[in-house]
Amino acid sequence: MLNQYSNIINQSLRRHPQAIFARYSSQDLAIILPNIAIREIEQLCNHLLRALEHVRLPKEVDKDSFYHIGVATFKSGDNLTQILLEADMAIRAAQLQGSCNWFMYQDE
Repeated sequence: MLNQYSNIINQSLRRHPQAIFARYSSQDLAIILPNIAIREIEQLCNHLLRALEHVRLPKEVDKDSFYHIGVATFKSGDNLTQILLEADMAIRAAQLQGSCNWFMYQDE
């Protein structure tokens, strides 16, 4: 499943050659997209949710809450710890919305 998710995400990021895609932990994947507009982030997240729906999961897995996307925006010079905290809060907010979803944390 991780391979399938990785392939889908890699294909979705082809339009963004500056993207960095990595495995953050055993279950968490991370994408860093420099110089991207908020509108493009929204489009990418919605596209990923639709594309990831096509991965077949084992029957015992709750497909409606198997993955969530958390987004944190940042600019050069921002504190790394704060960025990671905001990304974590965004993932938690997406999980609270129920179903497979995404949420963007914005400080403003």
